Amino acid sequence: MIRINLQTEYQNLGKVENLVTQLVLFAICLFLFLGCLQYYYSILQEDIDALEQKATQKQTQINRYKKTIRDVDALKVQLETIEKKLSIIKQLSSNRIQAIFLLNAITGSVVSKRMWFSTIDYTGNEVNIQGLAMDERTVTDFMKQLEEAKNWIWISDTFINDLKNKNIAEPVLLKISDLKDFQFFQDQEFEFILDVVLGDQLTKEDKKTIMAQAVRPFFNEVKLVSTAKRTIEKHTHLTSFIINCLQHTL
Repeated sequence: MIRINLQTEYQNLGKVENLVTQLVLFAICLFLFLGCLQYYYSILQEDIDALEQKATQKQTQINRYKKTIRDVDALKVQLETIEKKLSIIKQLSSNRIQAIFLLNAITGSVVSKRMWFSTIDYTGNEVNIQGLAMDERTVTDFMKQLEEAKNWIWISDTFINDLKNKNIAEPVLLKISDLKDFQFFQDQEFEFILDVVLGDQLTKEDKKTIMAQAVRPFFNEVKLVSTAKRTIEKHTHLTSFIINCLQHTL
């Protein structure tokens, strides 16, 4: 079979031009697509850079806060140490004051020139007194005076709460709260301070209630443990005694 090519050179040229046009259009589309990708990539890169910068700033803040937290923790430890020391100092001061009032209560109850102490043992709120007396009557008088000994007055939270339960007026309680942690040696001192601080705000009934709450016996219980006759010289006879007392806690 014989094939005869009847296409002219013009038709071949048209096909070539059409192919070139298609290639150019494809190249333009590819260039635009790559340009769009590059633009989108640049936008994403800016966002990434901004996020990385924020992350760096946040990390810097975290490191600064960590240092602050460590400083705060160190201060808390120091504060706890100081509070413990202050608590010990306060306890020692309170014990010293209690010992002073205890000795005052005991020595104030002594029957003058008729008795002498050998030892006074003070543990917690318990007191053991040993000594010599002229006779058993002297021991009895001493115990009676111990029972009548007045306690020192301490304006504590317990004292204020007890007054609140007794329906003392609120303005009066606020004034008394200003005296918190004050200690008074005698009830006359406390009564004088009440008159000065409260003045006309304090009614007779409230004053009576407050004083009754403040003035309490120094000892809850005074108990004779033992007595015995002792001969010091041929014609000198004394009575040895041991007395146990429980201190009233404020």
